[in-house]
Amino acid sequence: MLTLLKKELRAQLPFVAFIVFLVSMTHVTEYFTRTLARSSLRILFEERMGDDSLVAIAIMYAALAMAITFGLFSREFDDRTINFLDGLPISRLQLYLAKWFAAATALAVFPLLDAAFVISIRWFGTNSLDRSLHLDWILTGGVLQLVQLLSFLSIGIVLSFFRRVGWLILGI
Repeated sequence: MLTLLKKELRAQLPFVAFIVFLVSMTHVTEYFTRTLARSSLRILFEERMGDDSLVAIAIMYAALAMAITFGLFSREFDDRTINFLDGLPISRLQLYLAKWFAAATALAVFPLLDAAFVISIRWFGTNSLDRSLHLDWILTGGVLQLVQLLSFLSIGIVLSFFRRVGWLILGI
């Protein structure tokens, strides 16, 4: 079971690299376009919640979750490794859980990196009036992002059994 999990996590490495690139570029551009002195966490959250960027981020989350999940099971058929997986001494539930855990781990990089960047920006942007990092807000935001990503993961797994037509079904 552990070997299968390692194989699935290795298969998700390109997606993890893409997620790291997306999150880092988002925060690097935000870092260079805002002055840290005027960026109290309350103002940053108010600007983000009232902005249309939340919809764009949700669409990006959904598209990436769908891209990951649509390839989980169909890749085994395309690579013709499904017969090998059926021959392993594991149940289909264990196979499904290993694939689900690998995809969930890859998607969990989003909120973890987002929280790390927000904490680092907040750390360097503190002023004498507000020295708190507001970890409770950051943790709540990370948990909500993770719930959103796992919801998209679940929808993607349901649609992944339609193979190539899943994008069409999602669009309709």
